[in-house]
Order: sequence, then structure tokens, then C-alpha cells
Amino acid sequence: NDVIVFSKDGKNRVVHRIIEINTIDGERQYITKGDANDGPDAGYVTDGQIIGVVHFKIIYIGHPSLWLREIFE
Repeated sequence: NDVIVFSKDGKNRVVHRIIEINTIDGERQYITKGDANDGPDAGYVTDGQIIGVVHFKIIYIGHPSLWLREIFE
């Protein structure tokens, strides 16, 4: 249940929770899910894509961005 910061494209950063860890051919593969999402993210994250681990949180800090997204979609 660790929350990690990762980048799949080398530019955008994503903050999601690890819900499963698999090791395939010696490579760890992390299955992630955003807390507000219904299901897991497509694909997996590798060690090389992880930027950091979240150690604390500020409750509701992301809500304004979610509200703005709903308004402008």
C-alpha cells in the first residue's frame, strides 16, 4: 500500500498507490491504482520509473484540480 511517484513517459509524474507487486524474469513490476480510480492502472511500473515514495499526505489537496477538471471537460 505504499504510495509512489513515477513517470511512464519521462515527463509527467503520477502519484498512485501500489496494490500488487510481481517479479517476472527478475524484474519487479508494480501494479498501481489511483485512490479515486475504480480499477488499476493499465500496465505496470518498474523500478527505473519510480521517482520517489510518498511519506506524508495533505488531506484533500488534490480536490481543487479534480473540480477544475470536471468544470472544463
